[in-house]
Amino acid sequence: MAGQENQQYTVLYGRLSQEDERAGESNSIQHQRTLLEKYAKEKGFENTIFLADDGYSGTNFERPSWKKIVEMIEAGQVANLIVKDASRLGREYLQVGYYMEIYFPQKNIRFIAVNDGVDSTVESSNDFNPIRNWANELHAKDTSRKVRAVMKMKAEQGERLGGRPPYGYRKSDGDANTLVPDEDTAPVVKRIFSLCAAGNGPKRIATILTKEQVVNPSNAYYRKTGKSHRGLDTTRPCLWSSNSVTSILNNEVYLGHSVGLRTTTISYKNKQRVERPESERFVVKNTHEALVTQEQWDIVQEVRQHKKRVPKHMDEPNIFSGLVFCADCGKPLVLHRASTMKRTEYNFKCYTYGKKGKTVCTPHHIREFELKAVVLEDLRRVTHFARMKEKQFAAIDELTPELLRLFIQRIEVGERAEKYSRSSHQSIRIVYRDIGTVDSAMEQGEAQPRIAPPLSEVFHQLPA
Repeated sequence: MAGQENQQYTVLYGRLSQEDERAGESNSIQHQRTLLEKYAKEKGFENTIFLADDGYSGTNFERPSWKKIVEMIEAGQVANLIVKDASRLGREYLQVGYYMEIYFPQKNIRFIAVNDGVDSTVESSNDFNPIRNWANELHAKDTSRKVRAVMKMKAEQGERLGGRPPYGYRKSDGDANTLVPDEDTAPVVKRIFSLCAAGNGPKRIATILTKEQVVNPSNAYYRKTGKSHRGLDTTRPCLWSSNSVTSILNNEVYLGHSVGLRTTTISYKNKQRVERPESERFVVKNTHEALVTQEQWDIVQEVRQHKKRVPKHMDEPNIFSGLVFCADCGKPLVLHRASTMKRTEYNFKCYTYGKKGKTVCTPHHIREFELKAVVLEDLRRVTHFARMKEKQFAAIDELTPELLRLFIQRIEVGERAEKYSRSSHQSIRIVYRDIGTVDSAMEQGEAQPRIAPPLSEVFHQLPA
C-alpha cells in the first residue's frame, strides 16, 4: 500500500482455526470472503481490502494478518472493520471485549459482525457483546477439550498426529497417515545415529553437519513443501543446533514406532508446546519402516548416558552464587569450571567481558580457591570478637553458603593493576552486614565498644 498512506480502508477480516475445521463449522476462508464482500457491496462500503488468518486459534492474537490490521489502525488507515461474526475476531473474552469496547471506539473504527447483528454505530446492537464474547470463549474451551479427546483416541490406536512428518520421513503417496523414509533426509538421520554411536555428542554432530552444509530440518521441509512455519530462518539453511540433533536422537519414531502425545499445549489459551511426561505418551510399535535398529538405538542411548555423567565435584554448588560482582561494570562474576579442569583452575570472570569483550570491560580474573582463601581470612578477622550466637562463630574453619550470606552482602573484585603480573595486587571489596558489637573488653582509652566494620577492603596478591 505504498503511496496510499492517507487512504482509509474498509477491512474485511476472516479467520479459520484448525479447531474450527475439526468441528465441521462452515467457516472456510473462501466462504467468509464471499459473505463479507457481498455484504460490503450491498451496504455501499468502498475501498475494501480482505485479510485473513488461516490456521490460527481464536485465543491467539499473534496472527500475521491481525497484526497487520492493528498496524493499519495505528497508522489511521482503517475506517471500518467487518467480520462474519465476533468469534472470527477472537474467542478470548477479555481481549475481544477490550477491542470492541475500548480500542475500536478510541480509534474511531466502525466494527460490524454480520451474523451477530453487531454494528458499533447502533448502540442497542452492542448490549449482548459481553455475553456473546463469554460464550465464544466457552466454545473455544469446549472445542479444545473435544479435540484433545480425539487426539488421545488416535494416539491410542497408533495413528500419526500432526501435519509435519518427522525429519527423515515423508507422507506416503497412498496414505497421508503413513510414514515412509525420505530419500533425501533419511540418510542424514542414519548418519546422526552413527556419529553418536561413535562417541560424538549433539554439539559435535551439529558442528559436523553445519561444516558439511547439510540442510537443517526446518529448511529441508520448507524446500520440499514450500510451507513456512515459526522459527524458520532461510538465511542460514545449513546451520544445525545441538537441540535439533538431540531431538532426533531422543525420538523413538526412528525405531519404526508411532509416538503419540509427545507434546501438548499449556492451555486452550496458551498454544506454547511443552513436553509431556513419558507416562502420558502412547507408543505403538512397528507402524512404519525403521531408520535405526534397536541395537543401534540402545548403543546411542548408552553413549549419551555416559556423556552426561560428570565428575562428582562438578555437581558441587557455587557457594559465592549471587555474591560476587565486577568492581568496574557491576555485573556478576561468572564461575568457569569443566570436567577437564583441575579444581585449582576453576575461576571467576566478569560476565560483561565474557559477552562483549575487552572493549567494554576486563576479565577481573580470580581463581575460586584464591577467592575462598581471601574471604575466609578477612571473615575470621572481622568476626573475631563478634558476640552473635555465643561462641558459634568464634572460630570459622571453612566457608559455607549459609555462613557467607549471614555475614556478607556483596563482594566486588577489582582488576589487577598490571595484567599477567604475579606481583600485582588485586583489590577485593567486601560489604558486610551488621554483625554487632565487639566483645565487652575494650582497649585502653576507648569510651564505648567498637562496631564491626560494614565494609572491608583487602588486597590479594597472586602467589609466586
